[in-house]
Amino acid sequence: MIDPAVFTDDDGQSYLYWGQGRARVVPLNDDMISFDASKVTDMTPLGYNEGTFVIKRKGAYYFMWSENDTRDENYRVAYATGPSPTGPWTKQGVILEKDLSLGIKGTGHHSVVQIPNTDDWYIAYHRFAIPGGDGTHRETTIDKLEFTSDGLIKKVVLTLSSIDPVTAGTALPTNTTRSLRSVNFPGRYAVVRSDGRGYLDPVTSSSATAVKQSATFTIVPGLADSKCYSFRDSSGRYLRHFDYRVRFDASNGTTLFNKDATYCARPGSAAGSVSLESYNYPGRYLRHYFYELRLDAYQDNATFRADSSFTAVSPWS
Repeated sequence: MIDPAVFTDDDGQSYLYWGQGRARVVPLNDDMISFDASKVTDMTPLGYNEGTFVIKRKGAYYFMWSENDTRDENYRVAYATGPSPTGPWTKQGVILEKDLSLGIKGTGHHSVVQIPNTDDWYIAYHRFAIPGGDGTHRETTIDKLEFTSDGLIKKVVLTLSSIDPVTAGTALPTNTTRSLRSVNFPGRYAVVRSDGRGYLDPVTSSSATAVKQSATFTIVPGLADSKCYSFRDSSGRYLRHFDYRVRFDASNGTTLFNKDATYCARPGSAAGSVSLESYNYPGRYLRHYFYELRLDAYQDNATFRADSSFTAVSPWS
């Protein structure tokens, strides 16, 4: 299996891509190491050689790959767009290729990263080392990846210097809706059930509308501190703690309620994730425990860090 790459969609389903000469994809099982061979799909576009990489932006899927031989100065990256992680794909063109005016050759075999909670994207790739390199003497670099207003990828502007350091921070978008996906149970999301309490439940594209609504929250500036955050459900109730359990209540306007419903974002255990620390109980974090959401004191171990980490993803409703 050549050049494997994994993409995980917002519903928690992961896909394995690979290939050289032919591009293939298959849904991964929950264990992330096995799959049903009968579900393997060939999605080879014209010009494909290797280096599949897939991203999702604003509901659209982008399939990228490298063309020509890796030892050729014409090694380059092209892409296609589609409505799902498996296509069907429409080839859009080349986005990364040599610039002889800068002495840059053999640009390809890339990956793409998004700065969490922003629409800032970067493309990392290798090229012939400068000066005097060739297809077996290469260097890696990173440049900005940008999109047009209609969602197409602009041709990458190559640089000799690469980019300046980027700091992601732990900011969340405000006055917008998001779903909170568990880091260690990526098919489960923070939800409010009919009893008004918070849980970690599975949500998929086939879930009922009410279930999707229960996993969708509006993130607003914190009721007690605008530098932190509060989370409001579709009925106007806020996520708050009470006796260290998470529940959703309508605001009563008191100082205590505002503090109970305010959480400050800290770096999570995985890239792009956050941990939510209680505003009025510093050192206690929102976490799941037997799929219940609660407020627990920080524990310095991998399980707690994963249990208390969430990724703000596109809303379910």
